[in-house]
Amino acid sequence: MRRALLVAVVLGVPLFLWAALEVMVPDAILAQAGFSPACAVTSIDDDPDSPDADWCTANGNNVDTDVRTSFPTPVDPLTVGADLQEFRWQVRRNSACGSGTPKSRAELWEAGVLVRAGAENNVTSSTGQVFSFTWNGNEVANRADVEARVFNTRTGGSPSVRCSVDVGAVEWNADTTPAATRNRAIVISRLLRNHPEPAEPVISRCPSCEPRP
Repeated sequence: MRRALLVAVVLGVPLFLWAALEVMVPDAILAQAGFSPACAVTSIDDDPDSPDADWCTANGNNVDTDVRTSFPTPVDPLTVGADLQEFRWQVRRNSACGSGTPKSRAELWEAGVLVRAGAENNVTSSTGQVFSFTWNGNEVANRADVEARVFNTRTGGSPSVRCSVDVGAVEWNADTTPAATRNRAIVISRLLRNHPEPAEPVISRCPSCEPRP
């Protein structure tokens, strides 16, 4: 787990806040299609940016592939905010590919139900490329039920252009808010509520106090 230190200065008092990034790798495969042999969780439970040599390999060059995984439950609640949660995944063109360009996307699922699908990405590398899909922590009700699905669309048509996609790694970068930070945020809110901004000072002139020439 990586943590970032944030400092908020309220009424001249520094308050130290911790933001946590919990890196989650798949702990189980919930559904899959198009792989041979069957996709094993040990083949995709590594860092997409620094992967091992294992892959879930497409069963030929004319098949869609997809895999849906679960994750361990993050220790702390998810931080709410646009694009703070991230799925990263690694894919490549299958070794039997023709000239076509297949596509890959990630989807956010919760307890077996699709929440939202990400954008399609062109798969152009035969050695591996990494894509990212970001989402908001408030899109799910329970962090324990977060699932990621990687869906890859083949290029069909004539044999010379057919191409399918292999999957090498899947990762969830979970931005979370530890209890200490939540408590300090409450303190900040209360301090601001109990100490409103001071009014602008009112300056009045005193003609009799003016120095005589």
